[in-house]
Amino acid sequence: MVEPINFINTLRESDTYIPYIYLHGGCYQFYKVLKLLYPRKAVAYKVKTTQLSDYDHILTKIDGKYYDITGEVQSDTYFGLERATRQEKEVFKTWSFAFNNWLYKECPNCGEPITG
Repeated sequence: MVEPINFINTLRESDTYIPYIYLHGGCYQFYKVLKLLYPRKAVAYKVKTTQLSDYDHILTKIDGKYYDITGEVQSDTYFGLERATRQEKEVFKTWSFAFNNWLYKECPNCGEPITG
């Protein structure tokens, strides 16, 4: 079985958009990918990225280590680390990068968005 960090690094490096997607709305979906690969080990934890924010990010705990798309993370860099409940997961399933964001490229000459 591949180590979680090796899988995460390979996925993250596969495209420049990948980290952005999984850090801006897709973090619960990233947990689901890890849960598929490590079904008996992966556990979702909700965290706050700032002390005053609501829970707004999901970390995945595997074998005592916490991960997101950036790799292994130290849980003490976040606030309010708690295991996600079954009810909360129903809410987290609705989190989406695509629902709240739009990817585009910029023209290398003028910097305007290329939309088509």
